[in-house]
Amino acid sequence: MSKLFPIPLQGSDSSEVESLPSYIARIAYQHGISIGDIIRFAYAHNDSDYRRSTTVYVEPEEILQANRTTAYLSSSLEKCTGQSLEQATLMWLTNVFGRSSNDIVKGFRWCPECLSEMESLGIEPYFKLKWHLTCVRYCPLHLVDFISICESCGCDQTGYSRKFSVSVCQQCGQSLAKRMSKIECKDVHQSWSDNASDIQKLFSDMAETDFKTLPSGGVLKSFRALVKWCRDNKELDRLYHVLGKEEVRLLAGSQWAMSLTTVRRISYKLGVPLYTFMNGELLEESKCLELNRSSKLSLDFLEPKRKDVHNHELILKKLKSSIDEFNSPPTIKAVARSAGISIGYIRYRYPVLLREIVQNHQDFVEKEHLHKIYVAQKMALSYFLDLQYSTSPKSKRQAYKEVKKVTNLPKGVIEKSIERAYGALYG
Repeated sequence: MSKLFPIPLQGSDSSEVESLPSYIARIAYQHGISIGDIIRFAYAHNDSDYRRSTTVYVEPEEILQANRTTAYLSSSLEKCTGQSLEQATLMWLTNVFGRSSNDIVKGFRWCPECLSEMESLGIEPYFKLKWHLTCVRYCPLHLVDFISICESCGCDQTGYSRKFSVSVCQQCGQSLAKRMSKIECKDVHQSWSDNASDIQKLFSDMAETDFKTLPSGGVLKSFRALVKWCRDNKELDRLYHVLGKEEVRLLAGSQWAMSLTTVRRISYKLGVPLYTFMNGELLEESKCLELNRSSKLSLDFLEPKRKDVHNHELILKKLKSSIDEFNSPPTIKAVARSAGISIGYIRYRYPVLLREIVQNHQDFVEKEHLHKIYVAQKMALSYFLDLQYSTSPKSKRQAYKEVKKVTNLPKGVIEKSIERAYGALYG
């Protein structure tokens, strides 16, 4: 028996399927509670051994990738709602690709025209799964750019509070189904420009199979079968011409899964649908490989990425210089952004420096917190003891108002300080 309302997943069994973050936002709104409450409730009703801290904020992009957190949360919600949610994530890509960076956009993106059409058709608005993919640059239906923040107030819609439906800004109540500026001809993209048509075809092919999980190792199986076929038919030179001799040998002998970008590039150059390639059926379904195929379009994913060669000594100097620019001990994220490098690079190359940055910031935050407590407690005692407040009522509520007015400190800090002062004086 479902423990939450059995709200259906929008666009199921189609390439326009809803994403899991959108679904969670919708059911949170329907239940009149926050997204955090929905997640905690779902976690509490899952018998799995895997547990993730429910006190940590979960970003939308974190529950789309093929990982344990996504699998755990979707299975928990399936038990609570009685709905199948496999299609709402990218779990069907489990073990298909290697780790790919920046394949999923951070937060939400939406097409106002799509949301407007949903409203006019009486369909509850939702955010589509394909809108979360970086390679889909603009709306495939209306050929206009996505929007990622409310044009009225700048809210990115990633907060846990859900006061309105997903087509309405959660902060200011402005409709997300309307653009602030009217669409002009120059704003419409050309239909033949690159907008991940191969990914959109993949979504259509997956919808026909109810988004059945693709087999592990399907990509390598297809690629190795291709290399064997070319070798047996004396076509290796043509394959080398298309993909490059070094890359063919590297990928054929590798035990690691390829990235999404690599698979897209190879699939496009061979003229093979992504689904066929990923399913391990490249030769079974495509007997005529287009090894002489060439593209006149400029597609970003066709050229292999070159590994950057870092000057480690120069980067270390830049890191230390970036740290000195801050007025207070910065976070590791702020340092990495200032230096223009990744946190992963710092963690791998300079682990001691990373620990030092993190520890210094934590010490600074703790010191600041203690200072706030000291200021709040001093002001609380002053309210109860000083002559200037002698005529004021000695209540915790009135003390809170006065301390808040003078210090403007967080509510929790003030309340605890007043409790200590009141207990020490009036026991």
